This record gives sequence, C-alpha cells and structure tokens, in this order.
Amino acid sequence: MTESRDDTGIRDETVRDDPISRDDTISTYQHLRVGMVLLLVLLLAAVGLQVAVSDPTCLQSSISAYYFTPVRAVFVGCLCALGACLIVYRGSDDTEDIAMNAAGALAFVVAFVPTTVDDSCEAANVPTRRELEAAIDNNVAALLIVGVIGLAVAFLLTRAIRDATARGRARVSLASIAVVPVVTAIAFVAARETFRTAAHSVAAGVMFAAIVATVMTNGVGLARRSTTGRGRGPGRPDAAALRNRYAAVAGAMVGTLLVCVAVLRVVVDQWIFWLELFVLIEFAAFWVIQTHELWRVRTRDDLGEIPPAEI
Repeated sequence: MTESRDDTGIRDETVRDDPISRDDTISTYQHLRVGMVLLLVLLLAAVGLQVAVSDPTCLQSSISAYYFTPVRAVFVGCLCALGACLIVYRGSDDTEDIAMNAAGALAFVVAFVPTTVDDSCEAANVPTRRELEAAIDNNVAALLIVGVIGLAVAFLLTRAIRDATARGRARVSLASIAVVPVVTAIAFVAARETFRTAAHSVAAGVMFAAIVATVMTNGVGLARRSTTGRGRGPGRPDAAALRNRYAAVAGAMVGTLLVCVAVLRVVVDQWIFWLELFVLIEFAAFWVIQTHELWRVRTRDDLGEIPPAEI
C-alpha cells in the first residue's frame, strides 16, 4: 500500500490503491494546469482583438487599463478564475503552495479594484466616479466576507490531519495566507480613499513577486529531487533540463522587470503594458513546462512512486 498526501496535507493510504480515485485526482490536476494556460490565452486574445479593432498605434498604458474597454468582462473573469485555480491548486511543497495562494488571493483584488482610466486612448463604458467607488466597495467587501469564511473552513479541515507536524505546517501555511485578507481589510476600512486609488498597483506588484517565487520554487524543488535521486529513471522527465527551463522562465521574468523599468520606462509611456504582457506570456510558459513535468502525477513527490512507463 502506497502512502500519499491529499490536498489538505493528510497522509492518505487509499488513493494509490484505488485506480478510479487516482485517475480522477490526476485528471483534476491536469485540467487545472491546462485551464490556467487557456485562461491566460483568453485574456491575451481579448486584449489583442481590442488593439486590432481600435487604433493599433495607441495602446492603453497597461493591460489592466483595458478594464475600461470591451475587454472588461474577460479581464475580470480571467483574473477571478485564475485566482480561484491558484488557491485550489496544491503546490509540490509548502513554499510553492503559499506563493500560489498569495498570488491567487491578490488576483481578486487586482480584478475588483481597477487602475486609473487612460485618457490618452479611447475607452468605453467608463463608470462615473460614484459608480466605480460603489462597485469597489461592494466587491471588496464581498471578497473579504468570503475570505474569512474560506480561512475558517480551511482551519477546521486541518483538525482532520492526524499527523501533528503536518497539522502544524498546514496551520502555519494558513496563517501566512491570512496576511492578504487581513492587510486588505485594514486598508479598506482605515483608508478607503487611498485603498481605491492604490490597491490595484500594490496588489499587482506583490502578485508579480509571488508568481516569480512560484516559478523559482519549482527550480529549487527539481534541484532537491536531483540531489536525492527521487524520480530518476528511464522515461521520466529530465530533472536537470526542466530545472533549467524553470530557471530560464524565472530569469526572464526578472529580466523583463529590469528592462521595462530601466529602459522602456524612459522610452515609451506604455512600459507597464509591455511588462504585464511579457509576464503573462512567461507565466503561461511556466504552466506549460509544469504540465509536461507533472502530467501523470499530482505533485512532484509522486514522481518517485509510479512506474516510469506511466509518465
């Protein structure tokens, strides 16, 4: 009988021995990974179409600014769906899981608190200031309510974890995740006007950092796997090659930030647009790489527990 960890951190001794449960669980992970790539493509396609049908020579100052164009529904929908997927998805280790949960929670803030209107290009369906403030207040308040409920349910679920060490780690993870709704709630209540104008930029910046951290932890995880020898064998993904790909994506993300801030910022007004565009493409590339690596398993720990032919 093979032991595995379920999404709550519980060591489950039955999943591996039940082919139906195993196949359903792996299928769910496969759909989550592929779904996140498709959501990123959907957002990029909507922005691309809007650029094509409007004035292609006049880009909005950022992808977030396309909230005030016909792209709005896709922009908000994709960010909310991506946020939910990142929170639901169980990372290969605690660090990756915390980074993805943080990025997922912040994606909702980025979606619900829009950036400022770019007056240099044509916008459509721009709400009045009063309408926009009412929408932000309603959406963020609802998000905080759900955040509290979600954290409470997650904490209750940790009580079912039999191993004391695993239970403690799960609760530490929850405590770190709770920082996002707590800080959001304090800023929302104590400095409402500042929150409305600054929350989008702050949330987007921290979300970017969490995304880079997610990619980096995958490279570190593969380095650890190579050292211990877990998952090696004919027919399995090459750990060294995949580690290099993760490192390349992480390096590209950091390089994109440096180039956009140091060079493009001086040359063009739309430097944030190009920064967000390249980061979205790089994040999609990350999910393609991870989907290839973990296609037949749930997390990286499972690579050493299945026959090479199944990968």
